[in-house]
Amino acid sequence: MLTVADPSDPTSDPTKAWPPERPTVEAGTLIVQQIEEEADGPCRDINFDPTILPDGIRVSDDPFPAARSAAYARSYDLRTS
Repeated sequence: MLTVADPSDPTSDPTKAWPPERPTVEAGTLIVQQIEEEADGPCRDINFDPTILPDGIRVSDDPFPAARSAAYARSYDLRTS
């Protein structure tokens, strides 16, 4: 579910909830069909980075994606070294 923000909604502080009457959109359903061991799994050499986005989408002013980006990069480096 995605919540559609109002221009007045704060985006730089994830501790501030938006009003519950904001519209939502059901974007899809994630279905886990199988689990693979990390050591041999197909995702071992992939670094998830929430700040690498396609054209037309940009990171908000929320400070958490940048912090997560650094943590995920460190995790990837440790996992693949």
